[in-house]
Order: sequence, then C-alpha cells, then structure tokens
Amino acid sequence: MLRLRAEDTRTTKMLTSMVVLDNMDLNETITVDSSINEIPWDSSVAGLEYGEVMTVENLIRGLIIPSGNDVAAAAASAVAKKNLGKEVSYSEAEQYFAGLMNEKAKELGCTDSNFVNPHGYHNDNHYTSAYDMSLIAQAAMKYDIIKTVAAETKFSGNSAGKQKYNVSGKTVEHTWYSHNNLITNGADYYKYATGIKTGFTDQAGDCLAASATNGNENLIAIIMNSEDPGRWNDAKALFEWAFEKYDIILAPAAPTTAPLLGSSLQDPIKMYLSDIYTISANLAGIPGLSIPCGKDNKGLPIGMQLLGGCFQEKTLLRAGFAYEKAREEEA
Repeated sequence: MLRLRAEDTRTTKMLTSMVVLDNMDLNETITVDSSINEIPWDSSVAGLEYGEVMTVENLIRGLIIPSGNDVAAAAASAVAKKNLGKEVSYSEAEQYFAGLMNEKAKELGCTDSNFVNPHGYHNDNHYTSAYDMSLIAQAAMKYDIIKTVAAETKFSGNSAGKQKYNVSGKTVEHTWYSHNNLITNGADYYKYATGIKTGFTDQAGDCLAASATNGNENLIAIIMNSEDPGRWNDAKALFEWAFEKYDIILAPAAPTTAPLLGSSLQDPIKMYLSDIYTISANLAGIPGLSIPCGKDNKGLPIGMQLLGGCFQEKTLLRAGFAYEKAREEEA
C-alpha cells in the first residue's frame, strides 16, 4: 500500500481531543492558564481568556468547531499538570502531551506520523499521512462527544456549561461557528455529511477529514492539499462513489479476541455469543469470509470478516487475497 507522508494541519485536533478524553472526565473543569499566550501569533483562536473556567466537554467543542489553537494549548497544559501532579512550563507540557499523542497514534496503528504539538501548526517534525489520518478520524468518531460536536454547526454558550453557577472563577460566553462547509447550509453542503474537522496551513494547504452516513453505511474521507472548493467537491465525489459502488462490508469477526483453547467450555453462553457477529450473515443468506488480521497484547488472534452480496463469493475471495498479500508486503 502506497502511503505518502504529508504536512499535518489542524486536523491534528482530532487526536488532541482523544488524548484529552482519555485523561480527563467529560464534566471535569480546567482553568485556562498562560499557555494560551504560547501559540504562534497567526494561529486560529477560539477567544479563550486567562483564568476562565471551562468544562472538558466545551474544551472539545473549542478544539473541533472553531479549531482554536489556544484551546489546544490549554488542553495540553491541563492534561500535563493533572498527570504529572505539578506545575510545568508550557514547553514541558507540550512535550509531555505530544508524547501521549504519539502513543495514541501508535496504538491506533499509525506508522507514518509524528506529532510535536497539540494544535497542528506547521513544524517540520509534525507530519502524518492520509492513511494514518483516516485511522485517527475513525477512532475519534467512536467517542460520543466528538461525534456529537463534529456535526454541530454552531456553539453559543458558557464556558462552564451547566456548571456555570457551581464553579469558583470567572466563566466566559462564547459563540463559535464550524468551518466545515459540508455540514453548513451553503453551496458545499452535503446531506449525508456528519463531520468532522477542517485544517489549513500555508505548507499543507486546505485539508479535510470528512465523515458521512447513508442508512447503515458510515464512511470517512481524508482530503489533503486540495484548494477550496476542491476539498468539498473531492469529499462529496468520494462519498458518492463509495455509497454507490462499494462491493463488500468489513466488520469484526467476534466481539472479543479468540479465547484460550478450552477456556470457554465452562461458559457455553459466552462461547455461543462469540459468534454473534457472524450469525447475522448466515441468517441473511449472504457470503462471508473470516480472516485473521492481527494479535492483541496477549498474543491472541484478532479476526475480521468480509461480507458481500448474494453470489459474490469471487469478490470476497479476491478481497481477502489482496488483504493477505498486502499484509505480507508490509511484513
């Protein structure tokens, strides 16, 4: 599989959001510190104020909707101080948080990425690939709050949300508008669009991590360095093609990794439930193909299944062969 390394942009904030949510509770609050003054002078900002109290939920909104670099800096500082249990400079916080970002990216299977800041502002050592960004986008949409916020066209409210009258410290009213033209009511609107995140730097150009849902089909498209309105048109064209032309469905083969030999004999219900993802194909009378696709941290195999239309066994076998061939080449 050809993977081209590319400049990263503010789409970085999808990863930033996940790292924040992995380390803080949604209703937890932070107090914005001087980290907001440590971002490049021409950054996109959400208008955070020193000393304001903000919920983590609205921190995520500030990362996704207006793409505030000030929000990203405040988030990195808050996570670093919480986890390290002490006051740290912003440079120390940024380095620590970038480490968490790279750990998360590696966990998601990214192999062509490196992150050095939480906001995606240009740095020669800050890069990714369209493939890696697709893994990040897919994972981000599994977080309920990110999925919700990614589809919001506007936020107008208090930084502390419902906790406005229960926190000590000042709170601030904010109004933010989405930069994602696919979900706003304009010429680039796409009726199936559900998010996610736009990005731009002079070096990377106009970028987009887009998602769309049509019935039970959920798709993600990554567009890099496509000058407006190209990124919107490219995303819509990819979605329309995929919704119309897809041949197979990729799904997990089981809800858990394979059990140790004989370990399920004492729990027949658990054993039968392990087939819950494959029974649906049998009931529907469609062909399916299960393939090993990796191992968990205990070395136990993980399986995936390919599902096709009636009498499409040839397509499934070709897809399965192509996948195993690609795995061999990567190894």
